[in-house]
Amino acid sequence: QNGVELVFTILLMVLNMTLFRWIIGEISSIIMNADVHMVKRREEYAQYRSFIESNHLPDDLRDEIMAHFNASHRDSMVAQGKILAGLCASLQVDRARFLFRETL
Repeated sequence: QNGVELVFTILLMVLNMTLFRWIIGEISSIIMNADVHMVKRREEYAQYRSFIESNHLPDDLRDEIMAHFNASHRDSMVAQGKILAGLCASLQVDRARFLFRETL
């Protein structure tokens, strides 16, 4: 072996290590971003469940609201007012009719 081959081999190894580190970093970044979105979705899901349980909604209405949640795939945290605003009109009417059934 001569010196040129040795330097070429060392430079090639450094290039390979750099490329490997970059690829691993990108994969880690993708996984971390997926985790952030998953945490936000779980928090939103918990808010929907809390809203449903606090209003003691019937099972069929619960299923429809959760189906709406699953279909919407929103990533923002949702307050109770936003949940109501995000529901379609028929679900809002069904919810109101159930909550105020004794008044009506």
